[in-house]
Amino acid sequence: MAHRAKLDVREQKLVLADKLANMRAIARDYAKYGEDLWQRFKQGRSLGKK
Repeated sequence: MAHRAKLDVREQKLVLADKLANMRAIARDYAKYGEDLWQRFKQGRSLGKK
């Protein structure tokens, strides 16, 4: 993540917009598929859980 500090503001906005779009897509898919959604990812759901 430290490499993002080297990006200019416009590039940072682009990175954040992409992440927001990804989160919205996951939220839509979760509403549609529920917990089965996580099977579509290599790491599954466990990656972000502790």
